[in-house]
Amino acid sequence: MNKKGVALIAIIVMILVVICCCCLLITGAAVLWMAPVQGVNALTETAPVKTPIQLPYVTRQAPESMTATPSAQVPSEGSGDLLPAKVSAEMEKIESQVMELRGIRLQGEITRKLMTTEQLNEQVMGDFFADYDEEENRRDTIILNLFGLLEKDYDLNAMFVDLYSEQIAGYYDNETKEMVVVADDAFGGPHRMTYAHEFTHALQDQAYDLRDGLGLDDQNCQLDSEYCAAVQALVEGDATLTETLWFAKYSTFKDKKEVFQYYNSYESPVYDTTPLFLQSDFLFPYDKGLNFVQTLYDQGGMAAVDQAYGSPPVSTEQILHPERYPQDVPLKIEIADLDDILGSEWQKIDDNTLGEWYTYLLLSQSYEANWNVAVDAAEMASEGWGGDRYVVYNNPTTDENVLVFRSQWDTDADATQFWDEFVTYGSQRWGSPEPDQSDFLRWDSAESIVVVARYEDQILWMMAPDMKLLQEIWRQFPLFISG
Repeated sequence: MNKKGVALIAIIVMILVVICCCCLLITGAAVLWMAPVQGVNALTETAPVKTPIQLPYVTRQAPESMTATPSAQVPSEGSGDLLPAKVSAEMEKIESQVMELRGIRLQGEITRKLMTTEQLNEQVMGDFFADYDEEENRRDTIILNLFGLLEKDYDLNAMFVDLYSEQIAGYYDNETKEMVVVADDAFGGPHRMTYAHEFTHALQDQAYDLRDGLGLDDQNCQLDSEYCAAVQALVEGDATLTETLWFAKYSTFKDKKEVFQYYNSYESPVYDTTPLFLQSDFLFPYDKGLNFVQTLYDQGGMAAVDQAYGSPPVSTEQILHPERYPQDVPLKIEIADLDDILGSEWQKIDDNTLGEWYTYLLLSQSYEANWNVAVDAAEMASEGWGGDRYVVYNNPTTDENVLVFRSQWDTDADATQFWDEFVTYGSQRWGSPEPDQSDFLRWDSAESIVVVARYEDQILWMMAPDMKLLQEIWRQFPLFISG
């Protein structure tokens, strides 16, 4: 499953989770902005969650002087003059403040590229759709539909186009090392706050090399989306925490007032109508990532956060449960090669890991609300996740699909908990199973034969268009047959 779109939407949904937190500073918690910075816990734990503003993504050195190296300004064709001197000075001041808070000194300079809103929209859409073609869109829709998260005819491309038409504030480009800035917008409180977040990404990129050092590139993330989701959460959680610290220590009363007004007036109608699981997944790196990084920060300050880049989290389980980092690593799960069984007319369109987070989404945020189990039950059922692997095959001629999902759980009791909730989910999605046994269930749906089987702490879920093909696949998993 390609989660690239999910990461890119961070640029589009233009309110940071932290803005919600920082509104507390304006509405009765004035003591916080005069209090020591360590009081950030009160912000992040009690705030309501609204949707993110992002500019996405530097070699760590002991900080000498935290004075920012002036950033170069490059106007884009047709964008007009350079940034006003006052705005440029404000940005440099924020850069120095962020370097002091984060403990990383910028080496060299960051280019600020000026664009109009229209130019920025056009560039972001062009960059995204240059990498995300119709075939990827088709495959993603198939995979997400099999997992019950997206309707079969849902138009992902149209959704991305509509989202990119909503407000964009700018972003940090970790390939060109440019801070892309909207030239025709006021540099008010929300923009200053966002700039603190995005400049943190520039520092991260210089210190740890987001693409080549941490592996946040399209090719690697297609092969191991679970790892990339975890690292993305570290990166965004770090930037969100730093932004929160900046807001608590350096924002002015005017900043706070403008952030509050922005929060109250902000609307994102396209985001609000996207599938439920996507809304949650867009927020994951900011919301869950902030909690993960906050835990590290509480234990050892920014030094502990820095150490995490040397040994990054490898699963969404570690993000969701910081106490399991770094010891609890995912189990390696194997699925037999099905190419020879299925034949040349079938194409493998995905081979990846679902992870604890998407297991939770599977159970609780289907596109049909009446399939879902209760949120707390889904959380409990997924938190015993130990590892998984899934493969998806598609026959483009017949438009038929095969799904094999194999998972292993921390204990037999954890496997039972997931089994019970999956049976509830399956019965609500496909009806009553036949036969209904303690370790084997089958559903005959309109499009697929669905089987789920269990052996001790492992669970196997398969979907195939007919019984003959399913039985051929089933024979590749003798452990579950003998069990």
